[in-house]
Order: sequence, then structure tokens, then C-alpha cells
Amino acid sequence: MKWLVSVALIAVFCAGCNSEPRLAATEGFKSSDDAFFIIAVDPPNAMIDVDDGEIKDQQFSVMRTGRQPYMNIPDGGFIVGKTKGNGPLGISWVKFLAGETAYSGGPMFVACRTNTVVFRAKPGKVVFAGSLSFSHDGRRAAFHAAPGNIDAARKYLISNYPLLADKLEPTEIEERVGDGGCGI
Repeated sequence: MKWLVSVALIAVFCAGCNSEPRLAATEGFKSSDDAFFIIAVDPPNAMIDVDDGEIKDQQFSVMRTGRQPYMNIPDGGFIVGKTKGNGPLGISWVKFLAGETAYSGGPMFVACRTNTVVFRAKPGKVVFAGSLSFSHDGRRAAFHAAPGNIDAARKYLISNYPLLADKLEPTEIEERVGDGGCGI
């Protein structure tokens, strides 16, 4: 029951959400603790929320700093976000949209006491956190994480974020229980 209330609250919360603007094509490293990430994402109508967090009791816990490294839909099959330091990042929720800007009443993946994807950014680097595919059966949403194609990610960065492309390297992705959608 508590989980159902959390999902309902997120649905209400997200009805007023605005996506974060995408990074500018000229985005680069402005300080020594700037860190970027890129993830291949499918399907293209999945709005994804990536949050800064910490690992507590072997779980990913969102740090409610008011800063979201990424909350938008993929562009060209990828999401690119910026954060600070080398703390863990995790997928808090994924909302399936009816279109690129309209919120739908469709399924939602919420990382509340369920496994989610967690990875670490690295200062001065762009980490490739693999490939995520999200699916739903009309009621429930699920994800699949895979190593992905770093060469495709590099090509995307060269075309869209040229100042970041030469700093790309793979990073380890983990599945951990998350609290990203709990209590919102």
C-alpha cells in the first residue's frame, strides 16, 4: 500500500515537472570537479531522472540537493548529463510519454525499494554508463542494463558535444535497491 501511495504521489508530482534543459553543444569542463556521463537509452519517449546520491546500507539513496544531473528524454538515443565529483548517480524514475513534451498517464518505473541502475561519475571525465532499455506491459515498467556500444557514444559526442568526446571512458554499472521515488 505504501508503494502505491508513493507511485501516486510521484504521478501527481510529475504532472507539474519540467524537463531540465539539455546541455549546450559548447559545454565543457569549467572546474576540476566537473564530471559528465552519457547513457544509451531506448525507447526515445522515456523521460529519465538521474540523481546524485550515496550508498547507504548497500542501497542507492538520492541526495535531495535540488540539483538534477539529468531529467529529460533522450536525444538521438542518448542522454548526457553533468554533475560534480565522483559520487554515485542513479536512475530515480522513468516516465513513458505520449509525445516528446506531453506527459501521459502511462507506466512509470520508480526506484522505490526495487533495483535500479547506479554508476559513478569521474571528475575530468565523461563516463559511458552503458545501454538502458525500458519496457512496460501497460501496468508495470522494467529496465535492462547492458554494457552498450562506446563507439556509438563517442560518435554521438563528437557530433553533439565535441568538447567532451576525447574524455570518454567506460564505467561500471551496478544494480542496487534504490529509494529515488520513495516519499516524494
